[in-house]
Amino acid sequence: MITPKLRLFVDQEHLTINHVFHADNSQAHYLLNVMRLKENDFIAIFNGHDGEWLAKIVDTKKKTTNIQCLKQLKSQPNESDIWLMFAPLKKDRLDYLSQKASELGVSDLMPVKTARTIVSRVKLERIALNSIEACEQCERLSIPKIHEYQSLTTALSDWDKERLLIFLDENGSGNSILQVLQSEEIQNKHYTKFAIVVGPEGGFTKEEATHIKKIKPATAVSLGSRILRADTAIISSLSCLQASLGDWPNTKPTRP
Repeated sequence: MITPKLRLFVDQEHLTINHVFHADNSQAHYLLNVMRLKENDFIAIFNGHDGEWLAKIVDTKKKTTNIQCLKQLKSQPNESDIWLMFAPLKKDRLDYLSQKASELGVSDLMPVKTARTIVSRVKLERIALNSIEACEQCERLSIPKIHEYQSLTTALSDWDKERLLIFLDENGSGNSILQVLQSEEIQNKHYTKFAIVVGPEGGFTKEEATHIKKIKPATAVSLGSRILRADTAIISSLSCLQASLGDWPNTKPTRP
């Protein structure tokens, strides 16, 4: 049995048997110089929609590194449809958030500007790189979509009434998140699309909170008596959502 030496996300439209493609410069450097792989070494690759494939490094000559698809190891699974709408954090904490949200199955990462947001610029490429690295390591077969930095009002406009909006309200207006997610009212509606919205360090303004609560369907939830940092609140809420309504109950890690 062939054991791939690492997993790599590749920006390829299709992965099929015997398909050969060029690794980009950064990936070639990573494979050959960082990981010290060589011609004929095996790796696992995925592109986000064709499952996971066993592949081989077939050519490292003339500054070109080619990779050949050999066979599919895993088919593409159905994954949770979870948007994460968050006020951007400072550098290291945003890196951490991008990684952990990706590991926890977020489908869309949506930085939003609120009245009390202190971060004026968001490096979307950095978020994407952290997300891809996390997906490579945790054996996820897709990567989150990274949205442009936009206002909270824009992000909430034209809301899909089939997407449940979970409002992390630090003011305690909602019931316990588990109580809400496991309630008959929520369970009986069989939602398959979700969004979590969390504010900046200073919280949402009263006007913003009122606007969020008017979204249909939206539910305010509490994460307990302690005021959590935004990244802690996000990880906690995603864990509760995946355990209650997401893909945790019916799936487990599979290896080739």
